[in-house]
Amino acid sequence: MPALMIVRMIVYPPSDRFDRHLRGQGPQPARGSVPGVVAGCFGTLPPVRVKGSQVDLSLFIFRSSVRILQTRFLCVLVNGAGALSWRALSWHDAPFSCTGVAVPMTLNVRFFLTVFLPFALGYYLSYFYRVVNGVIAEPMVLELGLTPGTLGWIGSAYFLFFAAAQLPLGVLLDRYDTRNVAAGILLIAVLGAVLFAVAETPFLLWLGRGLVGLGVSACLMAAFRAYVATLQRHQLPLVNGLQLAAGGLGAMTATVPVEWLLPVTGWRGLFLGLAVLTLAVALLVRLRVPPILQRSDNPTPLAEQIRSSLRVFVDPRFLRVAPASVMNQAILIAWLGLWAAVWMREVDGLSAAHTADLLLITALGMTVGYMTLGALATWLQQFGISTTRVAITTAALFSVLMLALVFQWPLPRTLLWLALGYTGSAGSLMYAGLTQQFPHELAGRVNTALNLAMFVTIFLLQWLLGVVIGLWPAQPDGSYPILAYQVSFGLCAAAQILALLWFWWRTPRPEQAQSAAD
Repeated sequence: MPALMIVRMIVYPPSDRFDRHLRGQGPQPARGSVPGVVAGCFGTLPPVRVKGSQVDLSLFIFRSSVRILQTRFLCVLVNGAGALSWRALSWHDAPFSCTGVAVPMTLNVRFFLTVFLPFALGYYLSYFYRVVNGVIAEPMVLELGLTPGTLGWIGSAYFLFFAAAQLPLGVLLDRYDTRNVAAGILLIAVLGAVLFAVAETPFLLWLGRGLVGLGVSACLMAAFRAYVATLQRHQLPLVNGLQLAAGGLGAMTATVPVEWLLPVTGWRGLFLGLAVLTLAVALLVRLRVPPILQRSDNPTPLAEQIRSSLRVFVDPRFLRVAPASVMNQAILIAWLGLWAAVWMREVDGLSAAHTADLLLITALGMTVGYMTLGALATWLQQFGISTTRVAITTAALFSVLMLALVFQWPLPRTLLWLALGYTGSAGSLMYAGLTQQFPHELAGRVNTALNLAMFVTIFLLQWLLGVVIGLWPAQPDGSYPILAYQVSFGLCAAAQILALLWFWWRTPRPEQAQSAAD
């Protein structure tokens, strides 16, 4: 029955009885009906003149909306999904005003089903795509004969396209409905996953992976924008942490579960399945999430928005914190997305199954870090310890753990990789710390700038690590010397240490801060 109601709404235009309801000339419609929704939202608005005739604005909007929705594809989708219902797809009880501006709400079941879940699934897929290369790298190399440099170049395409999308994405999210931006861009990821699945050359693999990165580039920023528009400020740390944890869950399922699936689907079949899942999530975001933002009548010019975003990069507050935050996250993601698996196989001599297990443990550590470091930082604030200090201290511990890995300290490998995953998530705390130092209207651009810097760095790391390893001649069995991996990973540790030294050097001393205040 719910499916038939949706089909009736989409396939057929509104009847005269609906017209009378909207004009107030008949009995008032029920709250759950389509005309009730529209009349409740727009019935009090004054009439407008359309094509020379006096009509009610609500009727005009309703008729226009029905014409837009007249598509048979949605009917097939709804009839094929028994779990969906009219109430699940309706917007009449969503906590948003009818003008498209979000109304603050609480963390209830409705919020998690209508706002959080669709965006969390999108970010889950985003992280799955990032990490899965580490597991499928070996069968790809065996099938296509890829060198370390080529493998790193293909893997880095995701982050290059992702980074290139950040500034335009910030502008799009400022000007258009968040759900439309997120759902529309996800369709590009569908195309990229299909291209990657059928590619036979390194360039097509690179292009397919790049399109995937472009397609999932809105999953996190769109979610943050939606949460800012719908929640109170004090509720954001918890929800942001849960959003990041959804990404961590995607990273975890891209390890051992993928290793189990590969003998059945192969890496090409896996990406075809991912394309189907990505399409389903795009439809869920578009159909399930209510309107959050509408285009402004007087939007800021595109050039001005880009200039204001670029000004963030030269701000001393950003320059002080960004390198340490960026390197912390970029190294972990570059490793977890490809090179950690290669290290485990080539340096530690682990099997494919054991490698997947260790990747899962690393992703678990990262997920726990996302979920607990924010709460820890909040608790420590009552003792006068800032969020930035917590993040920097954890990043310093991450540097020590990297040195332990490179120099092969006698530590349990499981515990070491778990700790690397946990401490490698510390950079995410900088998002909240940085935005608090800037005006509210620049908060979105600060996050976008930090995200852009991070993904450009990941692109360079994942590509250059392969280049450095390739400087050593391959051994007869096709592997590379252990020293090659130690040097490349050691350079990552050195970069993190230099970023921390930069932060401490740029931190104002108490006497400097006092003189500046005077």
